[in-house]
Amino acid sequence: MHPIVTSLCAISLLTAVASAQGSRYGPMGGENLFNIGGSIGTTEIDNDDTTSINLQAGFGHFLTDVHEVGGQLNENYSSPDQGDDTIFTSVTGYYNYNFRQNPRTWFYVGPHAGFLLADAGGEDDTALAFGVHGGVRHWLSENSAVFAEPRLTISEFDGDDVQTAEVIFGYTVVL
Repeated sequence: MHPIVTSLCAISLLTAVASAQGSRYGPMGGENLFNIGGSIGTTEIDNDDTTSINLQAGFGHFLTDVHEVGGQLNENYSSPDQGDDTIFTSVTGYYNYNFRQNPRTWFYVGPHAGFLLADAGGEDDTALAFGVHGGVRHWLSENSAVFAEPRLTISEFDGDDVQTAEVIFGYTVVL
């Protein structure tokens, strides 16, 4: 191979390696992210399991590279085999501790808590909701990722305990 071609290939390879090492994925301390997602899950109300559809939108702020706080709006529609259709709307705050396994794959875990408004066949109720969640984000580019988040939320509706287990899949962007 000609020495000039060899030199150009070596320079190109070194430049590619240096730029790959310099790339960072996702937000750092002081930066924000926005996510949207959805799921199909199972809700149990007094031993009556129903399939539900959930839509979620959230905003997060990284206090440091690993500590994240934010808020989410969740809309959950359930249609049980017996009884009225139910719509749960929740506004929750959350905390995540992020484990950056490698630059592109991050795991996170934390609690969430907030308010729940439920409407079942015209009967309204409000309650506190709390739970735990964890997940994984895989960064497709420096500013966008896909995520999967299993979560368990506990609340009460009309005197009955409500436990919602779901896995939310979605998309995240750094703002």
